[in-house]
Amino acid sequence: MTIGIDLPPDLKSYIDEQVSLGRYRDASECVQALIEADKMRRLRNELESELLEAVRAPSVDFTDQDWEDIRKLGQREIQRRR
Repeated sequence: MTIGIDLPPDLKSYIDEQVSLGRYRDASECVQALIEADKMRRLRNELESELLEAVRAPSVDFTDQDWEDIRKLGQREIQRRR
């Protein structure tokens, strides 16, 4: 897919510099890498927030049925990914 974007001169210079330093083949690869890095950063932040919420939540004792349900969910997910 191709899209056109307008960049301020300082951002265009940054991308051009990264390409000229050989970090990327071209401007498109540089922008793709920046978007992927932003996506991963956002996912990490979301995961960190969810983990902190879980740590701060009151503890709960799992029953044998809870563990069995978790196992079944895991097995279904494994089958789905195959």
